[in-house]
Amino acid sequence: MEVCSKSDTQESFSNGIEDPSSFPLSDFCIGDVLNYGRVNESGQQTQVRMCLHLKSKTFFCIKMEPYVSEEQKKHLLEKTQMHKAVSHPCVVKLYTGASDERYVYHIMEYLPGGDLFEMVCTVGALPEKLTRKYTSQLILAVEHLHSKHILHNDIKLENLLLDNVDRVKLTDFGLATYEYDPKKARTINGTPEYIAPEIILDKSSTRASDWWSVGVCIFEMLTGFLPFDMKDSDPTHVTFQKILQSTLVIPDVITPLAADLLLRLLQVDNSKRLGSGLQGAADIMKHPWFSEINWGTIANEQSSLTVNFVRSLDEMQI
Repeated sequence: MEVCSKSDTQESFSNGIEDPSSFPLSDFCIGDVLNYGRVNESGQQTQVRMCLHLKSKTFFCIKMEPYVSEEQKKHLLEKTQMHKAVSHPCVVKLYTGASDERYVYHIMEYLPGGDLFEMVCTVGALPEKLTRKYTSQLILAVEHLHSKHILHNDIKLENLLLDNVDRVKLTDFGLATYEYDPKKARTINGTPEYIAPEIILDKSSTRASDWWSVGVCIFEMLTGFLPFDMKDSDPTHVTFQKILQSTLVIPDVITPLAADLLLRLLQVDNSKRLGSGLQGAADIMKHPWFSEINWGTIANEQSSLTVNFVRSLDEMQI
């Protein structure tokens, strides 16, 4: 596979094709690294890069995961098949997977907007209306996964990417599992700051565990920092202790309805957590904080919210 420069890809961008699933790897040219934000210890060797389909001059994204055994290679390709089977406007589209003697490759749609962690690091807290819109799209993505009995297990701001119409898309199925898979490993996997209490305590993830992670994302978007006084610099055992023992403190900048939603999602007892009941996502969608959301159109809604937000920030800096 060739290597191309950033200028090559910028000059060559087009939308000539939509599905590269039948193309050989030799048709692609690898470009810039797209990794942002915190990196999970288990993912330090994984790279996500921009790539260019040379014949059509079309951007894609390629995730390169190294493997050291045939068993590990098989596991990575199984995750590829899981992701490929998911089709939703708020989930990153994975076209195909391939492998050579060193890597398993996942060829996905390229999203130019970066990730929400990068956005929050750059601008701080997001406006409530923008946070509500992004959260609504995330909820629809998770609802779709759960309808297929898939637990994502690694929902975090770094895995929420923005497309060219300002729509959030959930990515990275590296830790995803089928809900009733008897071979599902009972281990603590994921990014520590987003891990639900029940996973820390008994290493068991459920649909409610994904909703906990959604709650952490909402808190982080609304405030610009993590709940429970967690810091990126905290050792993992300190982070887990804070998740299990700290009381959720709601800053004054959070409105009462948003605070109520957070208290219900960041509920340590997963049987009482919003979304844990038979209605699942529907119970969350009925919360008054989402009263302005049209759930029938939000997945495909194009909005100027982000553009206006960034413009207002620029004006403040003048």
